[in-house]
Amino acid sequence: DGVGRASQLSPAQRHAVNEILSNRDRVVGFQGIAGSGKTTTLREVRIAAQRDGYKVRGFAPTSRATAQLQDAGIRSTTLQRHHWRIEAAGAALGIERTNLYRKMKQLNIARGH
Repeated sequence: DGVGRASQLSPAQRHAVNEILSNRDRVVGFQGIAGSGKTTTLREVRIAAQRDGYKVRGFAPTSRATAQLQDAGIRSTTLQRHHWRIEAAGAALGIERTNLYRKMKQLNIARGH
């Protein structure tokens, strides 16, 4: 499950993992140049977050970027598809987008997430 891999991270990767995991925001962006170790870094973030009981989901602007997130073991979709699913869910329920987001937020708070 990746235990012990963290010791193979570069100092910059370890710093990124710590920054992401200590961030109190629910959504965190992460970018870097090709070959900089993004997939490895995100794999470690996923492992640590799941170990602590969090669900990890990825959203990316392109299918190619989504595939890279999936290479890190992160269930992912494109931002466009995610947006479409939210719109479709709202339309099916007869809820406009702002009300849908409000209801989703209320559900998350009610569930203690």
